[in-house]
Order: sequence, then C-alpha cells, then structure tokens
Amino acid sequence: AAGLEAGVVDVTVTDDNGTGTLSDGLEYTEPPRITEVTPEHGGIVGGMYVAITGSGFTSTDDTTVTFAGLNAFNVAVVDPATIICQTPAYKAGAVDVNVRNSNGLAVLPGGFTYHGAPEVQGVSPDNGSPDGGTTVTITGRGFLNPSFGVIGDGELVRVTYFDDTTVELVTAPM
Repeated sequence: AAGLEAGVVDVTVTDDNGTGTLSDGLEYTEPPRITEVTPEHGGIVGGMYVAITGSGFTSTDDTTVTFAGLNAFNVAVVDPATIICQTPAYKAGAVDVNVRNSNGLAVLPGGFTYHGAPEVQGVSPDNGSPDGGTTVTITGRGFLNPSFGVIGDGELVRVTYFDDTTVELVTAPM
C-alpha cells in the first residue's frame, strides 16, 4: 500500500480459475497528524481551550487527546483538520500532545508548554505619583500575555505585553 492515498479501492483475487473482484472492498485511511497546537502554552492549572490542527482526525467518539499522557477534557473534532479541547492540569514544562483514533496515533513532541505563576523580578521606575499616570516596566519571567495588572491595592489597569519577561503598564490613581 506504499504510495497510495487515502480512499476506497477494489479488492481483486486472481487464481487458476479466474478473477474475482469486490468493488470498494478496502478503504485506506489517513493516520492522524498534528501540525500545531494553539495556543502553544498555558497554566499548570489546566482548563485552557486549545485548537489542535493537522489532518486525519475522525469523529469525537473515536478520538482521544492527551497532554503528557493525561486525557484532555471536552474533546470535540470540528472537522478532519481541527480538534478543540481543554488541557488537563500538569506541572510546568514542555509536554507531548497525542491524538489517537482508529486510524493510528499522532504525537507532537513538546507541542504544549505548561507554565507556573509568573515571577516579578523588577519594576522600573520603582516610584510614581499617587495621582497615577506613571509608565512602569515590569520584568521577570513566565508572563503569558496578560491583559491587566494591579499595583498594590490599586485598580485594574491594562498591560502592554512585550514578551514572557517584560510587560508595561500605566499606574492608576491611588
């Protein structure tokens, strides 16, 4: 079957007495393949919805998705190229993502990375007016594109995300 594409083919047997054929007697199926998980990272608490793109995905009833060997939740096969599911909780680090169905197993090594709580290591400037309006750069690690932040007991303010080590915000009035 090497070189054949997925699809239905006839099955033919020939012997000394002749030839017999069963039309559409065998279906070659495409094994699943994973090309991407979006987003590719999330928190250790799990519960994040992700989209798995690839090919060869079958029905929801026929599909199991795992992250680091743990079953995903609310798995839904949207079409042969898309699965939506929720991540299970797991410790920090990169993990393999697996999709298994009756046509085989697909593995995306290191396809999803779990992150722990962000760590704030520095603030610049480290002072500002109680009237607010100070632009503050916060450095650290493990920032996962936050939208909002709080300084002290102040109000929630919008955050500008630069990368997983740097964010910026403008302080609110005290």
